[in-house]
Amino acid sequence: MASYQTQNFNLQTQSIAGRKQWTYEDTGPVGDVAEVSGFIGDAKQKGVEAGDLVFYTDTSRLEVYTMMVTGVQDTGASTGSLGLQLLVGDTS
Repeated sequence: MASYQTQNFNLQTQSIAGRKQWTYEDTGPVGDVAEVSGFIGDAKQKGVEAGDLVFYTDTSRLEVYTMMVTGVQDTGASTGSLGLQLLVGDTS
């Protein structure tokens, strides 16, 4: 099971007045990341907002997925949740 690693979650691009794109890499399957409430443990601190796009690379299976940030919650530690995944690449 994948557990969130802040050093693996990084800003990829940011437009002047639009959504941001992030990358996240881990060895766990996408099911450990997508639709997991509060998965991004430091979302607010990194500037993540609902509607941002995340590209997730499963480094074990060599697959790339994209998903939207569905919400950022302030639960003491501001966390972020990701929505449904879409497979966009298979690098194997």
